[in-house]
Amino acid sequence: MRPEPDPASPGPPTLSRRSLLAAGTGALALLLGACSSDSGTKKATKAPAGATNGKISLAQMFDPRVPVGTPLRLPLGLVDGEGVFLKNPPAAISARLGPEDGDLGPSIDLSRRDKGLERAYFPLLTTLDTPGSWRLEVTAAGQTLESTLSALGPADMPGRVVQPGERLPSIATPTTASPREVDPICTAEPPCPLHEVSLDRALTIGKPVALLVSTPAFCQTAICGPVLDLFVDQRQAFGESVTMMHIEVYTDDTAKKTTDTVEALGLTYEPSLFLAASDGTLSERLDFIFDAGELAEGLSRLVA
Repeated sequence: MRPEPDPASPGPPTLSRRSLLAAGTGALALLLGACSSDSGTKKATKAPAGATNGKISLAQMFDPRVPVGTPLRLPLGLVDGEGVFLKNPPAAISARLGPEDGDLGPSIDLSRRDKGLERAYFPLLTTLDTPGSWRLEVTAAGQTLESTLSALGPADMPGRVVQPGERLPSIATPTTASPREVDPICTAEPPCPLHEVSLDRALTIGKPVALLVSTPAFCQTAICGPVLDLFVDQRQAFGESVTMMHIEVYTDDTAKKTTDTVEALGLTYEPSLFLAASDGTLSERLDFIFDAGELAEGLSRLVA
């Protein structure tokens, strides 16, 4: 596992493949954890009991630089005074959003998601209609937590990830039979069984495609292994109707060079699950974290 970023580093919070900083109540809280789950090469770290002295902070489990005018899925977490996810977070929290220089909008109730995971999160679904800085206020366990987002126009966004309504790139991806100089093609232990079909081939089969980009051994957010496990578990229910694929982030175990697939998809973070119709048109993405419930719901929508 590579060294974790310094939670005291100056400047605004950013989320990328190399670091994940979470904005808390006026500070940056490091999202702690091991580099994978049972399917990875490290041991998973279990979150300790709740917040120290009752103090909790808000963890933004996403890049706080978000596109304006686009439906967003923003997972939120709750961490204790040491930046460790709460073991027993509340069943629900509420959130309000508003421009930095304006009023906050109505309260939105968010239910906890953690089916099949040791880490709980609360997905906020919203759209920010104007560029600029936005305030996020969350009420959780009787406390009010605040953070900020930066809504950016297309020209200002760092990178360009394939969006819903666009088609997945028809490119050759590593498979067990043809690894395309990617070694290992799966850093889960043991390797997962979702490396049999190349993406260009999958897009000609006539079935929806579910493509998970994750790296259990090198994931900076300690969630790539757990979500891959959940994804593999869905093969029995969806494997006949959906082409399910896993792609690693790096070309080798030095974790320095990303694969051609990652570059073609425009990803600067992981994990990300791309759910596409049979013609390759992306219907939705589940970025950064998802539990067994959100995963099954997304796959069900794909085949409906």
